Amino acid sequence: PGLNTPTPPEAPPLLHRAAVALQRLFHAHADHLLGPPTGTPAPLDPPTGTPAGAEPSSPPAGIGAGQGLVALGALLTLSSCSVPPAAAAAAATLSSLRQSRPDVQMPPPEAVAAVVQSIRQEKARRDAEIEAETLAEEEAQEGAEGRAVAGGGEA
Repeated sequence: PGLNTPTPPEAPPLLHRAAVALQRLFHAHADHLLGPPTGTPAPLDPPTGTPAGAEPSSPPAGIGAGQGLVALGALLTLSSCSVPPAAAAAAATLSSLRQSRPDVQMPPPEAVAAVVQSIRQEKARRDAEIEAETLAEEEAQEGAEGRAVAGGGEA
């Protein structure tokens, strides 16, 4: 759902980068995004509180459990996009998550499609507002120039 429309020439590398970034984010911070696994947790290293043998790290600012569903939806959308490297990276991440975190339920495709549609509608609304503002500014500038020309002819 969502990204099967034609993409501009600059979009394929950006979509691939997004898929790889999500892949790395889930690899490094799955527990922050999805919560701890409901299965048996890995033994923790008492001094750091991280899984034994893992490098301690903190998630990027703003990343938390509330963002996991959004990120999963982005992966699902990217996994069906028309850019093969992006679709492959996203599909590999989803496959890895399904194996390593069977406790995590993927969002239903209908919910992902609804979010994508909402994002597109919001973008169209913002684009229309920007277009209206630009048109109003151009009309105001043309009106000011017309008054200046008319005022200059009377002097």
